[in-house]
Amino acid sequence: SLGSWVTYGLGSENQNLPGFVVMTPFGYPTAGAQSWTSAFLPGVYQGTFIDPNETDVERLVHNIRNNNLNRRYQQKRQEESVIEAQIQSYELAFRMQTEAAEAFDLSKEPEHIRKQYGGSAYGRQLLLARRLLERGVRFVQCWQGKGQPWDSHDNLPRHHRNLARITDQPIAALLEDLKQRGMLDDTLV
Repeated sequence: SLGSWVTYGLGSENQNLPGFVVMTPFGYPTAGAQSWTSAFLPGVYQGTFIDPNETDVERLVHNIRNNNLNRRYQQKRQEESVIEAQIQSYELAFRMQTEAAEAFDLSKEPEHIRKQYGGSAYGRQLLLARRLLERGVRFVQCWQGKGQPWDSHDNLPRHHRNLARITDQPIAALLEDLKQRGMLDDTLV
């Protein structure tokens, strides 16, 4: 995954937020978390799944409070690097509690900015992405819709026209917002 490599190579600018965030607004895509794994890089570089429809910090990252249980489980299975990656993800999730509540609180944004992005799940997701980028998250991967809606195999003009209609305003808002904040030159969209 590109996000894993970017985080591995450049590190993170904020130790209290993940370097690589993945937002899918209606659950996992067809291939699940495999879509943002770190392959042969250490698991700590894989994407951290966030459901942008959740506003409660406790629900943003699953299993945020079970770290002691995870450590006991890992001690019995020393050879499993996946467990270490999960524990590191949960420790990051714990640190996120200090910053995530503020970062994910869209009510802190002026009304005109929220309106600019629109009220759709995708609009909220891109506004969250901008807020995370401002706070030092290195790589934000945004998925649209349930499953993989852009992977259509029939009636392409109708399906893609509808999907484009949903994404057009939020993407334009993100680009304009990044430009106004002086972040567009440093951000690959």
